[in-house]
Amino acid sequence: MLHGSMIRRTLVVAGLGLIAILANPLAATILLAIGTAMAAKVLLNGAGAVRIVPAVVLIAIVAGAIYAPVKTIERVKARRLTLSKSSMTIAELRDPVGHDLPHFRFNLPCYFAKQEQDVGLDDRVVRFASPELTVEEFIRAIEEQTPLRHRFSSCGNAGSSILFGRNCAIGLSFREPDQ
Repeated sequence: MLHGSMIRRTLVVAGLGLIAILANPLAATILLAIGTAMAAKVLLNGAGAVRIVPAVVLIAIVAGAIYAPVKTIERVKARRLTLSKSSMTIAELRDPVGHDLPHFRFNLPCYFAKQEQDVGLDDRVVRFASPELTVEEFIRAIEEQTPLRHRFSSCGNAGSSILFGRNCAIGLSFREPDQ
């Protein structure tokens, strides 16, 4: 195989990889499979340093997809929410309506699991920088001031991809990690 032919093949692989990042999951899988097959052929039949270029290009494309800022969970964390006050107990966060507070919403249900080891946790006060904050700031404040840790729930049927992560987020829950 000629040196110029390997370079053209490498550029085609890179182009397929870039298109695959923007394509829907089925098309992305097909494009990446074709690109991987082409890259493998260059690796097996090529000569010199050019042999590793397709592998490096594919690794760069996959790494770019992993770290791209378009993940579903990241978009949820960027949503804004408004709390009724800037300091709330876990009990108030768990049941704001039961404590005569308006329910805070950010288009996602929020649960605070009640566990046996949560004794005394209901009275713990969480202080927020402001009553208006992002979901990520909300999560960070709770995790820094309590033993609770967050988890986003999602539907098992929705699937996930390297680029977008989980395809949906149907709830945010807080609970103490299992010991």
